[in-house]
Amino acid sequence: MLRRPFCGMAVCFLLGILSAAYLDGPESVVLVLVIAPVWMLLLCFAQHFSGEVRLLRIRITLCIFMACIGFGMYTNEQAKRERYLYALTDGMLITVQGEVAGKQLRNNQYIYELMSCLVGTYQSDLLVQEPICCNRILAYSDSDVASIGEILILNGTVELWEHAVNEGNFDASSFYLARKQDFGLRDIRILAVQGNISRWRENLFCLKLELKEVYQTVMTQEAGGVITAMVLGDKTLLDAETKRLYQTAGLSHIMAISGLHISVIGMALYRFLRKRGIGLWISGIIAGALLYVYGTMVGMGTSVQRSVGMFLILLIAQAAGRGYDSLNALGMMALVLLWKNPYLPWDAGFQFSFVAILGVVWLGKCVSFEDASHGKRKEKIFVSAAVLLATLPLAAWHYFEVPMYAMLMNLLVLPLMGILLVLGVVGGLMGLLWLRGAAKLLFFCEKLVALVRGLCEICEKLPQSMVIVGRPELWQVICYYAVLVLSALWAYHKKEEKKAREKYDAKSGKKIMMQMHSMKRMVWAVVILAMAVTILFFPVSRHLELDVLDVGQGDGAFLRTEKGYTVFVDGGSTNVKQVGTYRILPFLKYKGARQIDFWFVSHTDEDHISGLCEILEAGYAVKTLVFAEGIVQDEAYEELQSLAEENGTQIIYVTAGDTLHLGEAKIHVLYPVTENVTDNIVRGNVVQFSEKETSVPDKNASSLVVLYEEKDFSAIFTGDIGSEQERGILWEMENLETQGKVQSMEIDVYKAAHHGSKYSNSAELLYTLRPEISTISCAKRNSYGHPGAEAVAHMEEVGSKIYYTMDSGQITVKLEEDGVKVYEFVHGM
Repeated sequence: MLRRPFCGMAVCFLLGILSAAYLDGPESVVLVLVIAPVWMLLLCFAQHFSGEVRLLRIRITLCIFMACIGFGMYTNEQAKRERYLYALTDGMLITVQGEVAGKQLRNNQYIYELMSCLVGTYQSDLLVQEPICCNRILAYSDSDVASIGEILILNGTVELWEHAVNEGNFDASSFYLARKQDFGLRDIRILAVQGNISRWRENLFCLKLELKEVYQTVMTQEAGGVITAMVLGDKTLLDAETKRLYQTAGLSHIMAISGLHISVIGMALYRFLRKRGIGLWISGIIAGALLYVYGTMVGMGTSVQRSVGMFLILLIAQAAGRGYDSLNALGMMALVLLWKNPYLPWDAGFQFSFVAILGVVWLGKCVSFEDASHGKRKEKIFVSAAVLLATLPLAAWHYFEVPMYAMLMNLLVLPLMGILLVLGVVGGLMGLLWLRGAAKLLFFCEKLVALVRGLCEICEKLPQSMVIVGRPELWQVICYYAVLVLSALWAYHKKEEKKAREKYDAKSGKKIMMQMHSMKRMVWAVVILAMAVTILFFPVSRHLELDVLDVGQGDGAFLRTEKGYTVFVDGGSTNVKQVGTYRILPFLKYKGARQIDFWFVSHTDEDHISGLCEILEAGYAVKTLVFAEGIVQDEAYEELQSLAEENGTQIIYVTAGDTLHLGEAKIHVLYPVTENVTDNIVRGNVVQFSEKETSVPDKNASSLVVLYEEKDFSAIFTGDIGSEQERGILWEMENLETQGKVQSMEIDVYKAAHHGSKYSNSAELLYTLRPEISTISCAKRNSYGHPGAEAVAHMEEVGSKIYYTMDSGQITVKLEEDGVKVYEFVHGM
């Protein structure tokens, strides 16, 4: 702390922000419970530095002051933001005045980022509400209506960012909050354009578009997309397959402008100028200025700001003849960025950027390569390993899966990064003047991109190339970093001990071997790494869990038994696009479900299978697909059957009376009933098929209905059956109860039939089942009138507690030691 004051101040400023965000109660209580103990501990620590106690106390006081400032800044920013956002509703017509801070062209649509905004509500040209100040706003337009630097006055409709509705889903609200972009503005109408154009920033925007056009013109679609992403930070030309390949190989970071890009370009330019005999100050000014211009052109994201800032600090230190401390520079940039935006701690880019550099710099100070015969090579391996170890918990936390060969792939590909970036930049600039010459230069880029793709394809074919690990618990992340820090401190202690003994040996003239045997060090490193990874990914004991997902107007439910079997029922939507890709699959990865053992399909309407089709297309492991024997075999069924075969998924057919045993859990098939069918028992993967099928033309009426039982818990999944089919269910349940195959006719959880339709969910069914909990899966806005008032009344009459996915988001039901508990995701779990 004595040598790196900015590190201490940045940490305390961050602690102040986190205290304001997560701790309830008056500010004085927070200060006493959080800041005061830190103060006392640091004062005790100061007693060991008798010569520097005064200086240390001054810096400790400064750190405490920074914590209070961080606490106050976040509290003030949040209060101001909530005050004006509370007055806005989705679709509201407002008038906005703001300066164009930046703009993008994405999918033929211009996106303007407005800052220093004033927002007012108008009716018939009369001011209804006094204009209020807000953070940044994104305005969407089909044409280019303004230049950067100009002040826009415009009308538009408010688009509030959506919150995640299921675990693992993308949370647009948190994403844009971390960027201080409060809401979007659609259907805009320009009222006035004022102010002066920022010529240099507008020209940079035009230059970016021209460079993108050069790459599109002279390169193949794939290579052009990769180079455009690497050089310009624009991923609009990348296809989904290329993104997936790079993610599987752990190389997706090279297609986003990061510190790696800045350091490669900045150092290459600086060294080029120095080799030409240009002085330190002039070289630093030119390199720093051009790097700042480049950062502005590509968008000045968090990692770009951090790396540009640290590079400028390095140049200033070298030009001034002063030492450069990476940790202190990192702390200074963290403090600057958090001061500008106290919401940054929740930004994934901020976390990855700072943690990766912290891992390399801090771990690097704890490990020495001076005595290594191949120091440079080992140092490259160490840097790659340090970044991987430092960011592993973040990857699991945000993406729920880990590329197993990321370290190897980075060692192979990163040496090519400098060549690709330099050739890409030079080729793009050459293309503005001489397109044919640029094509020859960028031809080498195409070959290198093809080589990288080939390596990615080889990596993908290796076993366990991408492993789903799920989101770890917070305590696991803390313990992982604790083990990592303690092991690094141990390595540092050994290094310092070795230096001290070497000095002693030099003085005494004795020659003593001080280096630990390489094999012994390797064993210790493997043991410590295995311990840390085991803590991070150690499976937490899970209770029986049922999750009814919010898929909009559709159905989808996930079951995990106490023995760890995974079951899914349906999975589709009519109003949520790519519901499998963006809602169901991220949820499964979040849960750490590497496969679904049994996926039940009630029927093949779009709102029950569209997500399942996407998941099979993505290659996610589904071991067994379960259909009713009487399923309508239409075009949708044939498509699903074909996808299952391509994915290696087994298909089985069941009918009323069949039972699936999963450890202590049982799944009874209640409907549809077929004629002259013997009782079938399904145990594991052994299936006894019946001989006769009865096809029912109505998909809804032939829905597969199943009853889940484990211990004292039971739940029924009803598909889209109507009142007539419900009588058949009751008959089958009575039959099973008579035979002693079910514990009781009364159940714990009732998944409402046909999204709560009034033509289903009859009083007769509800009075017999008497469910403790009822869940209704439907969209808030739908044209079917779901849920029906009559159906809801029937559930209420039997005393059932009703939960709606349209209000609660994901509905989680757990069997815990003290009984059945229900958690609503939108209301906080």
